[in-house]
Amino acid sequence: MELRDFLQLFVYRWRLMSGVFILAIMAGAVVYRLQPQFYRGELLLSVARQGSGTISSEYRYDQYYRLQADERIGEMVARYLGTETGIHEVARRSSLSLQQEMAFRESDVSALHLSTGLVKIVYHAETPAAAERIADGFLEAAEQQVSGLNERSAERDWFTLVSTEPVVSDGRFSILFALGIAALAGVFFGFWAVLGLWYWNGSSYRR
Repeated sequence: MELRDFLQLFVYRWRLMSGVFILAIMAGAVVYRLQPQFYRGELLLSVARQGSGTISSEYRYDQYYRLQADERIGEMVARYLGTETGIHEVARRSSLSLQQEMAFRESDVSALHLSTGLVKIVYHAETPAAAERIADGFLEAAEQQVSGLNERSAERDWFTLVSTEPVVSDGRFSILFALGIAALAGVFFGFWAVLGLWYWNGSSYRR
């Protein structure tokens, strides 16, 4: 089949391709309307010190070892908050309803160690108010883990955690995203529907 005949095949079957495309757009709109409402929260935790510490003659090395310690604390906090135990502790401290707690524990929670002493947490919640309470729960649960190190510390500059205000946004995908994916799917399936019908009819068509 020449290229001209191949293109003419889609011109001849434009109704079929248009029908598949419209159905895909309608399906995308329905999926957008049926997706459950939830909110996405993002929180940053930073490892800090409660005191300035003592400056020694080897101050450069003191700072180096402190950075190493902050690095380890950040790794520990990120790993703990990403475990089932950590998530359970966060939910317990967040003062959530039973439904909100179940939704949070079943959702995806991401705790990433970005750099020295900096942890990024991404989570989902049913309402903006619940997202803010969960952010407080993350901070309290992490502080509980760090407090154990403070009790065993011989230095005055004990570890502490500082959190940013949580950024809460609508977690659902937008209507433009849904229709864009639906349009691509419509073109894809419409293309193969025309080729499938052409093959089914014995590789021939009538004008």
